[in-house]
Amino acid sequence: MQLELQQLSECPDHLTTVGTWIYEQWWSRRHPSPEVVFELLRTHTVRDEVPFTIVALADGVAVGSCSVLENDCIHRPQYTPWVGAVFVKPALRRAGVASALLQEAAAIATRSGIEG
Repeated sequence: MQLELQQLSECPDHLTTVGTWIYEQWWSRRHPSPEVVFELLRTHTVRDEVPFTIVALADGVAVGSCSVLENDCIHRPQYTPWVGAVFVKPALRRAGVASALLQEAAAIATRSGIEG
């Protein structure tokens, strides 16, 4: 398996896949459709700037993602930036995909001067 990591801004054709994962895992109880997630992901357009989403691709197929947001909890504004919505397809869990996604998020934050 060849794993490649890209920011969603570099591979917007995976927006629907990533948005559907996020919706089904965390948002479906609060919202009637995944469109609300798609709209949020459409704001992840500038490379190396918060908010951004990283997509893990295995042989060109999206297999996981994670997002970095300004803040995801109004009760804890001191925690910024915020890594959330880490998802890996079940068949590839425990294969290092989530670790690679989180390491890439940290590397982007470092090179962009993001402090947290």
